[in-house]
Amino acid sequence: SQWAGMHRELFAEEPSYRAALEACDALVRRHAGWSLLDELGAPEATSRLQETEVAQPALLAVQVAMAELWRSLDVRPGAVIGHSVGEIAAAHIAGVLSLEEAVRLVVLRGRLMQRTKGLGKMALVGVPADEAARLLEGAGDRLTIAAVNDPRSAVLAGDEAALADVLRRLRGEGVDCRLLPVSHAFHSAQMAPLDRELEAALSGLSPQKAALPLFSTVTGAPVAGSELDPAYWARNMRERVRFAGAVDAALAAGYRI
Repeated sequence: SQWAGMHRELFAEEPSYRAALEACDALVRRHAGWSLLDELGAPEATSRLQETEVAQPALLAVQVAMAELWRSLDVRPGAVIGHSVGEIAAAHIAGVLSLEEAVRLVVLRGRLMQRTKGLGKMALVGVPADEAARLLEGAGDRLTIAAVNDPRSAVLAGDEAALADVLRRLRGEGVDCRLLPVSHAFHSAQMAPLDRELEAALSGLSPQKAALPLFSTVTGAPVAGSELDPAYWARNMRERVRFAGAVDAALAAGYRI
């Protein structure tokens, strides 16, 4: 979802996009101690964008900058949904979090999740979530459903050996499945030990009522905004991404993409 130089053309040509990225860069420097713009502009050979502690702030910044670009063109969202770390950008765009709060949150989230590098894997499997849940019976905390993005597939995450066993069984049954190019088991039990530290570090977070309809991918339902407190963001890091549920809720409310 991220690549070296992904900002370059719009940064050079669109003032609103550039101003938003520069604002994010200043805040990342303050909270993380490194330059977002330097990381985005680094050549592919030396890029750190595949490290989640860099990727997460970079994704937030690009998402916020894209929203500002659309606003400058008088294209405004009717409602907002964010997937995983994208929910931080969604919360900011909806007016729930200030830009500084969003950057502080994403820097902390990325830094904590970086610790889990190499501890697990993720895979996309071509079976519905209920069938995937049956496959994981008996796995305990070793494997979990990390995301449900559509009705026909699921993303699994957890212990690499346990995941390999499940994929072997599915491939033997002719089910399409593939490992994802990540070195973390995001949205799995491996995130649970980070909960309390994230919540403590986010003390003082002051979520506001959303100025736009906001659909949560933690709950798969609309949220008012004020409940997006530190405990909510710990759930966002650890729990399943209910993207399909959030999209269904938005469609049921009359919104279209």
